[in-house]
Formats: sequence, structure tokens, C-alpha cells
Amino acid sequence: MLIPSKMIKDIKRKMDKELESNEINTKKGSQTYDTADYITLAMLLNRYNLNNARNIGKSNSNFLISNLSQNKSFMELKAYYKAILGDIKCFPVIPNSDGELNVTFIDTWNAYRSYGGNRRHEGTDIMSKENLRGVYPIVSMTDGTVEKMGWLEQGGYRIGVRGTYGAYYYYAHLESYAPDLKIGDSINAGDFLGYMGDSGYGAEGTVGEFDVHLHVGIYVETDFGELSVNPYSILLYLESIKGSKEK
Repeated sequence: MLIPSKMIKDIKRKMDKELESNEINTKKGSQTYDTADYITLAMLLNRYNLNNARNIGKSNSNFLISNLSQNKSFMELKAYYKAILGDIKCFPVIPNSDGELNVTFIDTWNAYRSYGGNRRHEGTDIMSKENLRGVYPIVSMTDGTVEKMGWLEQGGYRIGVRGTYGAYYYYAHLESYAPDLKIGDSINAGDFLGYMGDSGYGAEGTVGEFDVHLHVGIYVETDFGELSVNPYSILLYLESIKGSKEK
């Protein structure tokens, strides 16, 4: 999902307002369109990359949306964007006392990985600058419910959170979990999940096979199964607001 972080900020504010108050962005006769309609159309017209998006105007957008609003695929895609952009609230790593994050990340979604067989990377790795496990606190990016915990050979100690609007947020390679956190717990954005680590790529307890980092994955449920979404631009946006929840 390639959307400039500044654009996500504007979209997020509009969408949050609509979700909280059921307000709509545009009225045209008896038909109503919201921010999710417009972002879905824009992604389709620009081949899912809005870094150099073309502007076709509101009237043309309304016309196209009116013709697509009963299309099942369009509505499913809209639901995915609404789920993700409606959920996200804060960066998953807490800033230090100076307000600095002390982490780096680049866009490695869909890059090749070889452990466990050739595969694609389904996420973004947030790397710690100090490469120390058990130092960087990890928090939930969203409100939601803890759906999965425990060891995975590739992911090490991981937590899976189902967001309020339905997307699934995967935090992997943790060093340890927050005390008393368990499957089924309701959590809020910014709640402590555990510490960044380097667990994984082996039997339970394996560490040190790679540098300390947090793997962030975002998934949506589709008719064809779970679909991985590129978290990179979302993390850029959340980094811009650091640890605070955007209002």
C-alpha cells in the first residue's frame, strides 16, 4: 500500500472523524461517499501507488464511484483500506526520554527470504540501532484483541492483534511478553506488548540468528485467504507522530 505518509495523515484525520461521528465527505443526491470510497478509487486508478497520483477531480470521482459502488471487488477493497486506516494510531516502538525512536526501517516487503525455503518477506523490519535485545519496549499500533501468542519457528515469540476494524497486526521476534498478557485480552493502542528481540529461526528459545529487530506484518481477510499488506508507508506515517496517538 504505497501512500505518502503526509497523505495518510490527511486521510486518517478525515476517516477518524467519519468513523466517530458517521459524517460523510460528499453528498450527491441520495448517494453518499466517504473517504474510503475516494482512497479506494485513487488506488485503483494509480495502480496502488499514490506517490505520483493524478487528480481527476471530485465530479469525475463521484461519477466513477457511483458506477463502482455496487461492485463486489470495489467494496471488498474499500473494506480493507477502511480496516487498516481506521485502526492505526501509534508507532510500535516507544521513543526514548529525548523523544527519539533510535530505530531504522526500509521497505523490504516482498523481498526474498530463504529460511525455511524460498519465500517473500511479508512485513517491515524495524531495526534497533543498539542491537540489544530486551531494551526497546513494543506497543500495540491499534486498539483490538490479542488473538495469538507463542512461538513460531520463523517469527520467534510473536503477538497477533486483531484490530477493531478487522485487520490483523503481527509483531514478531520479541524478547519477552508484557506480564500477564494473554490471548483474548482487549488492548488499546499504545499498550505495552513486550520487548524487541532476536528470537526465531529455530526451536523455541532460539536467539541470535539475526540482528535485534521488530518484524511488523499487517494482514486482511479476503475470500482467497489472508492477504499481506505492505506496512512501510503506514509506519512512516506513524513515525511522524512518534509514540503519541494521532487525534
